[in-house]
Amino acid sequence: MRVSGRIVVILILLSTVIPAVLLPTANSQSYSTVTSTSTATTVISNTQTNSYAIGTSTSSSTYQNSIYSGSFRLTVTPGSAGGSTCGEYEYVPFQATAGEQIEVTVNSTLEVDFYIVTAHDFNASGLNAGKGGGCTVAFYEMTIPSVKSKAFNFTAQTTGKYYFIVELLSYTNVSTNVALDAYSISTETYPFTIFSSTTYVAVATLTETLTSAYTQQVASAAEGTNNDLLIGILVAVVVVAVAAAYLMSQKKKSTKADQKQTVTPITKTTEPTQPKPPPQPSEIKPESKSSKYCRKCGATIPRDSVFCEECGTKLT
Repeated sequence: MRVSGRIVVILILLSTVIPAVLLPTANSQSYSTVTSTSTATTVISNTQTNSYAIGTSTSSSTYQNSIYSGSFRLTVTPGSAGGSTCGEYEYVPFQATAGEQIEVTVNSTLEVDFYIVTAHDFNASGLNAGKGGGCTVAFYEMTIPSVKSKAFNFTAQTTGKYYFIVELLSYTNVSTNVALDAYSISTETYPFTIFSSTTYVAVATLTETLTSAYTQQVASAAEGTNNDLLIGILVAVVVVAVAAAYLMSQKKKSTKADQKQTVTPITKTTEPTQPKPPPQPSEIKPESKSSKYCRKCGATIPRDSVFCEECGTKLT
């Protein structure tokens, strides 16, 4: 009983200590620090245009102003003096400034002579006295002989009054129709600056990194701890069950042993006699289920007895 009691005490202590050791572990929580990092990238595009002068130039505009546009008829009648004449002419006055360009177009059915003279030379020649007068002019600004259809340009040298003169020369009776158109050509020049532009596109990439740290309970560790607790409880239950089974088996054995040891040999106070001879085989009765016989003296004793009640012999 002493050995079995010690074992039971040890088993009870183990069943108590194992859950006590595992329980704090199960109740404790496992924490870990988690660091989260996120990166945001932003692309910024900036367009800039720079202009700068690289030179100058001019732009010209041309304008036409009508000076004269008309037609007339020239007829030549030979004179009585030898049948010759200077011819017939027509003049048209106009104003011009120095450097002014004049565009003239003459169309005639017959060839005519075309002149441009200043007002001074026109008056000095006597042409203003009447058509059909003298036909000699000292100075002509422009002379275009034998014209039927022609366009030409005239540039005035001075500012003042000028005359167009169209003359038909012939020694016979002839006539022609003449169309005269004159335009003043004026040009206006505008200076301007030539610019060159350059476009720059700048692309910038901005990267922003955000880091955050926080503590959280690790679920996997808690689950593992719960499993350890369950194992500990199962071990404790098994230990207690084994201890209980062991105690019950020991209790049964001790009960039988106590029952056998309660039978003590009876010592007779009578005088010693000669030992009874062992029974003969024919005298030994067969044993029953509840009793047996001593092999030494032949006494009937209970089957679970350890010693013979008659002679005290230990039975095997």
